[in-house]
Amino acid sequence: MQGRKQWQQKTSKLLEIKTSVKPWQSIPPRRREQIILSRLRIGHTRLTHEYLLNRSEQPFCETCHTSLTVRHILVQCPNYALERRNRQIPQNLSEILNHSCNIKNLLNFLSDTNIIYIKYKITNIMI
Repeated sequence: MQGRKQWQQKTSKLLEIKTSVKPWQSIPPRRREQIILSRLRIGHTRLTHEYLLNRSEQPFCETCHTSLTVRHILVQCPNYALERRNRQIPQNLSEILNHSCNIKNLLNFLSDTNIIYIKYKITNIMI
């Protein structure tokens, strides 16, 4: 009970999509997919946070001229709207990352748009 209270009082990107301390509904079978999903869930990906490691400028979406974030890519950016619609990606970050029925579509969306490829191409040390 106290652990749940502490969790709900925290401020984090993960709390936006996971409101309880219960285990995730689904874990992808492959390790690479588990890593991708975990990084998306905490909001820290190579694509969105590499600038912190390199001490460079924060990346911005070339289409929208806004900060490049997991939320922006998966929910907001019009550049990916067609692919999101084709893959039936919900418009709610919590639904995308917290429901097992959406995980396969999400991974296919990331592959279709080469977002996974971009992250892995940048470096093979950290995903």
